[in-house]
Amino acid sequence: MTLLQTSYNMTKERDQIQTSYTHAIAEKYQLRDNLTKQTGKLQTSYNNLMKEKEQLQTSYNNLITERDQLQKRNNKLTKDNDHLQTSYNHLNTSQNWLENLTKQRDQLQTGYNNVTKELDQLQSSYIRLQERDQLQTSHNDLIRERHQLEGNLTRQIYQLQTGHNDLIRERHQLEGNLTRQIYQLQTSYDKLVKENDQIQTSYDNLAEEKDQIQTGHKSLKQERDQLQTSHNDLIRERHQLEVKELSTAAQEVQKKMGVFSGSLYQVSSTKKTWDQSRSDCRQKGADLLIINSSESEQAFANRFQKYMWIGLTDVTNEGSWNGKVFFFSSYWSSKEPNGGKDENCVDIKNFNAEKSWNDESCSLSLLWICEKKLFQ
Repeated sequence: MTLLQTSYNMTKERDQIQTSYTHAIAEKYQLRDNLTKQTGKLQTSYNNLMKEKEQLQTSYNNLITERDQLQKRNNKLTKDNDHLQTSYNHLNTSQNWLENLTKQRDQLQTGYNNVTKELDQLQSSYIRLQERDQLQTSHNDLIRERHQLEGNLTRQIYQLQTGHNDLIRERHQLEGNLTRQIYQLQTSYDKLVKENDQIQTSYDNLAEEKDQIQTGHKSLKQERDQLQTSHNDLIRERHQLEVKELSTAAQEVQKKMGVFSGSLYQVSSTKKTWDQSRSDCRQKGADLLIINSSESEQAFANRFQKYMWIGLTDVTNEGSWNGKVFFFSSYWSSKEPNGGKDENCVDIKNFNAEKSWNDESCSLSLLWICEKKLFQ
């Protein structure tokens, strides 16, 4: 659509250029006619001026001749006047002669004045001739300007013709481009139609696959429900088995471990460091024994009669046993604890005494006692 609009605009511009070209040709012819008329008028004026010039030249020559004659006569009269003056001076007797001479002088003066007027007229004619020459110069300038205008018009006509040819070539190119684009659009349209058919076919196939998947989904859902039911049955069975196993394990633990104040206790049969001992207790779900009453202190110290690790340490913060300063201080043996930073773990040592705690090096291997709470 844009290319068609561009082609239409170019056609419109071409018509406007053609109209401008027609107007320019008309103006050229009108200008040429005006120049021809002006040239005719100027030529007529020039011919008239030439005739006037020739007449004035003839008059001027005649006046020059008359002036020369009058000058000669004047010179002659001057000489005569001189002679007469001499005679007048010498004779001074003839008044009539003097009057005649005076009259002749007046006549000569009148003739001289007439000659002066004619000279003024000749001067005016000469000025008119100069004006005519200026007119001729202006006429020549007009002719040159006309030639320049004709040259400019010729160049403009050539340029317009060239632009017209360029527009024709561009129009042909645009038509070719439009033809190619139409072909490409038709090809693209055919491809789109094919792709649409393929998409429709794919859609139909996908619809069939969707139906099959929905059918499979329903079957899988039924199987899932059946598996869920079976899973729930297995969970119930496992729970029952775990309860039985826990009961059996509790009975076995009670056989192996002592029971005191709601907790199970077990004394090791081997010796390990404090850290290894605690790790063993924790693997069994228990921890090293914490004594928090005089009854438990006397019970464990007197009952087992062995050096055993219990769950007290200040390895993290010196003097703070399990995070408490002087924790259960009443159960320390005399002069204990006394090991400083070298002895950071606690064992039961003086088991015959009321207070049996002793700080010891954690790397020492001793027996240990685990405690497991029956009720948390």
